[in-house]
Amino acid sequence: MTAVPSVLPAAPAPRSRGLLRLFLAFFAVLTVVLVLNGGLTLGAMRKVQFESTSAAVRVVGHDWAQRIQGAIRFGKPIAQFYGLNETLAEIARDLPAVSTVALTDAAGHVIGSHGDALRTGDLAAAVKRTLAAPGMLAHEVGGRHYLSFPIKGRDDAVAGALVMVVDGATITGALEPHVESNLALLAMVALGGSVLLLGGLLLINPMRGEAGMSGWRLYALPIAVMVLAQGVYSWESIATFRTQYVDAVQDTARIALSRLERDLERLFAKGVQIERLVGIEAPFGRIMGEAAEIGFIEVRAADGRVLARVHRDGSVERDAVPLPEGDRLDTVAGLDVPAAGGPLRVGSLRLHLEEGAIAAGARQRLLDSGTLVLISALFVVELFVLLAVLLRQQRARGQQAVEGAAPVDYGRHVLGRPSAFLLLFAWALPLSFIPLRMRELYVPIAGLSEHVVLALPLSAEMLCALVTALFAGALTDRRGWHLPFLAGVVVTVVGALLSTLANGPWSFVGARAVVGAGYGLAWMGIQGFIFLWATPQTRARGLAHLVAGIFAGHICGSAVGAMLAQQLGYVAVFGLGAALSVLPAVFVLSFMWPYFGKPAELPGVAAEPSRNLDLASVWRLLRDRNFTWLQLGSVVPFSVAQVGLLYFTLPLFLADQGVSQSTIGRIMMIYGLSVIYLGPMLGRFVDDTHNKKTFIVLGGLIGSLGMIYLFFDKSLFAITLSVFALGLGSAFAGAAQSAFALNLDAVKEMGMGKAMGVQRAADKLGQMIGPLLIGALFASVGAASGLAITGTLYLAATLLFLLIARTPGTAEELQPAEAAAR
Repeated sequence: MTAVPSVLPAAPAPRSRGLLRLFLAFFAVLTVVLVLNGGLTLGAMRKVQFESTSAAVRVVGHDWAQRIQGAIRFGKPIAQFYGLNETLAEIARDLPAVSTVALTDAAGHVIGSHGDALRTGDLAAAVKRTLAAPGMLAHEVGGRHYLSFPIKGRDDAVAGALVMVVDGATITGALEPHVESNLALLAMVALGGSVLLLGGLLLINPMRGEAGMSGWRLYALPIAVMVLAQGVYSWESIATFRTQYVDAVQDTARIALSRLERDLERLFAKGVQIERLVGIEAPFGRIMGEAAEIGFIEVRAADGRVLARVHRDGSVERDAVPLPEGDRLDTVAGLDVPAAGGPLRVGSLRLHLEEGAIAAGARQRLLDSGTLVLISALFVVELFVLLAVLLRQQRARGQQAVEGAAPVDYGRHVLGRPSAFLLLFAWALPLSFIPLRMRELYVPIAGLSEHVVLALPLSAEMLCALVTALFAGALTDRRGWHLPFLAGVVVTVVGALLSTLANGPWSFVGARAVVGAGYGLAWMGIQGFIFLWATPQTRARGLAHLVAGIFAGHICGSAVGAMLAQQLGYVAVFGLGAALSVLPAVFVLSFMWPYFGKPAELPGVAAEPSRNLDLASVWRLLRDRNFTWLQLGSVVPFSVAQVGLLYFTLPLFLADQGVSQSTIGRIMMIYGLSVIYLGPMLGRFVDDTHNKKTFIVLGGLIGSLGMIYLFFDKSLFAITLSVFALGLGSAFAGAAQSAFALNLDAVKEMGMGKAMGVQRAADKLGQMIGPLLIGALFASVGAASGLAITGTLYLAATLLFLLIARTPGTAEELQPAEAAAR
């Protein structure tokens, strides 16, 4: 990562005011990360509560749907079901969390209902969705959850549906005690953290003295406070989460056991002996299938003997050895039969919750908290960069006002970094699930394979980013960098909102295309700021800061978006992305407005002579063998692998393996962290070495072999290793690619900015091709083979670059020319 200034200069303004601003900045970051952690915790609690309630509804709903189906299979129309009102009332008594129970025909028209008033239009829409996709029983419409259970009549034709409605307020109400205690804890931790921050700042007052102070102590203070605050909150919130988790699952277990108890007691009343029970695997298995936390259910005789124990995998132990009971993990229900002197106990049922499943939920919260600690550290770094520039700006303006000095460069080239960070943070929020959202909306398109259709949103986004990036360069030359940047932000917000509203594959592809168009404009605009306003001495540092802000925003955005998607759903994250996409424009309008204007109007900065990016100049550039093979052998293949693996393969491949959305986001972080922390270290070797080609080839070999390895090992570790290899390859090749190109005579002749524009277009071209290529390979040869073929193509392109390209200004390049002269 690009190093931030090691000295934070003291401002000439009153030191108490500067100290207060510093405290407020740190406190704002602490508040944001704590609120995010709290939101994820409460979201996880709500999700657990809903899933447990849904599991109970499914257990009861399937049972009653089967009973109604059995009554109408002999030909009676569902509209003439006898005893409908009494049946619906009995179902409602079984499930207190359900606000309304209804029976509908196949078109979703209500035949009868019990409970709160229905929104008939919403109910009909939910029934139609379920009947169109029977695997999706639950649908949320207008703040209510509709769980529909299809009922078949004669000839297995769908006759109607049993619908149960769970109001969102019911789920929220069940969480109230936990929410109140969690919010109180959050407030206490925030207060304690702010006291520690203020005390630490007063103790190591950075405003003391004229020369300022070493930056590492300022880094250490807020990071230490944030780690401590997150640790305290996470410890307590995870304990609260576990308690709520077990309570919710136990409620489901009690409802499930009551159903089994009722059914078995009916059999016993007909004379069936408990020792002679057979075929219990099917009903027990259905219940365990609805709740992943149930480990086994057993039937016990009155004397405590275990007659049968049915495990989650369907295996049955007869006359099993009794296992010890746990207070929180076991639910027991007695089995009675009527007798002359009152009910006679003939046995009992025991439902055991699996400790490992519950611990996995707690571990997920712990991992989320650890991820947020890392994200908060990155936020602190970005905040320090901004504070350093603003304090320098304040000091420079004070000196000018007092001394009448000439304008000085106070680090304005660094302002591009927070702009890029905010832009990428909002843009990257949905990156971990775009193909997964497309899978939810999937319908066949023009005979294309499913995987190719799933790749369309990403490819459309990258294609539009390519087109608008080229347009933005010319617009920057004519009108200044701010116009494409601000226009891009507006277009990105519109695209994110359209992504929220998209309800079909084409509307979603169109929405992502709009996002890509906005991203291309804004991305080129902020690069234009560096090229126009940075001095020749600070331009390289400005670009390095820009890259650091891009990757930091990418890391934070993709991880936060994945965690939020797991708790809130995909659509909510698209909406949040639309709201946060406004922040880059707010920042630019607040802090960078003095630098608006056309290049010719910018005072004190010598703009490079403009060269038109026409087809003739591009053709002359592409005739240079070294530049062309740099694109074909490194830039394009790497971009194909990057987008194809990270944004397309990773979400689909891991989701199919049952990996959580948060874990997918964390694995994506590995790529950005590798580039941020290994890139600068390796970049020093690149700078000190004349032969940049070696690092380009080495990066290609590492990245391609990481993908090929997935053919032999498809484990979570293997795909994590492949992502790290791609990041390591990028760290080797990224800086070397630009350095190699800038040393070429053809690039110098065309101009650095225009040539780099062509290279960025090649980069976007590869990003567009990546998802489509891998999607087509997935459909034809499978996931593992498709990734291996992509890696092999990347390897072949790297070897061709090694053989054909020549390092500028070396004997390697001169020998062919001399031979031709002879």
